[in-house]
Amino acid sequence: MRDPGQVTDVIAHTREWYGGGDDDALRDALQRLQAFPWWSDRFDGTRHSLAALKDMTSQIIGRFAQAIITATQAEHGDEPLTRHHASIVVPQDTLDEILILKGIAVHFLMAPRETSPTYAKQRKVLKEPRERAGGPRAGGARAAVRG
Repeated sequence: MRDPGQVTDVIAHTREWYGGGDDDALRDALQRLQAFPWWSDRFDGTRHSLAALKDMTSQIIGRFAQAIITATQAEHGDEPLTRHHASIVVPQDTLDEILILKGIAVHFLMAPRETSPTYAKQRKVLKEPRERAGGPRAGGARAAVRG
């Protein structure tokens, strides 16, 4: 994920699948995440890389949670916040980081499977009973997210 062309492709997939995000903001979000020592640029399926991925995931979750807590307390104070007395505040930088991570998942995992004959067959098997039952067309949830 250090190659500028690959980053451009990830951003394109992010915008295609989720319909939002500013290219520069997404690029900045990725750079912020990559600056941390726990960021892992490679994954080869070994136990070491699985452990690194698990650590990175935990670090990211903690980072997001802390950013949201800090922003919410900045807006609503640090008194106990209850259901109807405050709303969660998610900083734009955090939203951008979440979006680029979702785009990475799309680029490397979700989009490639859509060209797989096995995946197409599975989608057809799942789609047919819904169509016979008069349910929503296949891909409806993602189509709604996309656009």
